[in-house]
Amino acid sequence: MTQLLAYTFSGLILSLVGVFVLVRFVGMRLLHAIIAGLCGYFIAKSQYDPWVQDLLTKLGGK
Repeated sequence: MTQLLAYTFSGLILSLVGVFVLVRFVGMRLLHAIIAGLCGYFIAKSQYDPWVQDLLTKLGGK
């Protein structure tokens, strides 16, 4: 469980840094970042959650 929490926390930090870079240096608007985050949330709560989790696990090399 602790390892899963570490992966979740590091993924969250990486996502926040990525959004910060996009907003600050690329010119992404904050509203677009919020909409993208909401879309990610709704996808995670949908029927596609197992597929997304499997894809992320494979991309993580686990």
